[in-house]
Amino acid sequence: MRIFGLDVGRHRVKVYSDGIKLSFPSYCGSYRTLRLERTMTEEDMVVEWKGCRYYVGSIARDEAEDGIQNFLTSKVTTDTQLIGLTALHRFVENGEEIALVIGHPISNHTQPEKEGMRQLFTGEHDLTVNGEHKRFTITNVTVVPEGASTQFILPKKHTVAHGIDAGGATTNYCTWERGRWVDRLSGTLEFGLENIRNLSMEQFARLVANSVARKLHQFCGPIYVLGGAAEPLSSALRQYIRNVPIEPLEDGMFANARAYYDIGVKMYEKVQTQR
Repeated sequence: MRIFGLDVGRHRVKVYSDGIKLSFPSYCGSYRTLRLERTMTEEDMVVEWKGCRYYVGSIARDEAEDGIQNFLTSKVTTDTQLIGLTALHRFVENGEEIALVIGHPISNHTQPEKEGMRQLFTGEHDLTVNGEHKRFTITNVTVVPEGASTQFILPKKHTVAHGIDAGGATTNYCTWERGRWVDRLSGTLEFGLENIRNLSMEQFARLVANSVARKLHQFCGPIYVLGGAAEPLSSALRQYIRNVPIEPLEDGMFANARAYYDIGVKMYEKVQTQR
């Protein structure tokens, strides 16, 4: 059974499985007939799902009357479901059964929210994307905390390390001690790169550095930065945090999705050895 890591971000959705990956803007909206023909790209999708037609990706942003990104506090929405299933459709075979590991904001990582996310994706799904119909089944859904789960792909082991994951609407921060996530020293800042666009990267880094420092009181180990802006944000953060090294994770945009996939593989291997 194949395993997929799915990161439905507010800005972009990312899916990863065994070296294959895909990302597109997290917009969706209602379909409408276009008067002028559009040259479709890999980020433009017309989706038929549950008897309705939708635009997903760049075309939803550009052409749907109600094309929006999900900036609600909860990610347990039909938008998340539609965008996530559309991303999986690209790689899943018709009739295939898969396992899914998906992330959820640290601040909302509660049992009701996790169960809601599982219900969105568990089971059989039937949709047509750009004229290609597929029916597939997600037999197992594991929900993990965004940002914190990247401990599994850190390049080095540390006694203490921190992570900063700047998304579109929120910024997750986390602390790992001896390889374990510390809930008390992890959380979510209610701002991201999309909802405070008027700030420069340096100003955004200043806000992140001070906000996280106020929560943690001090940084006790290296900081790993992930997300699509990992490189410039790391550079900007070094102006404000000087006592510990700051490193962007390789391929930062897909860091969460890669970590989710890695978690899924480890879980599958553990089950196999117990049989």
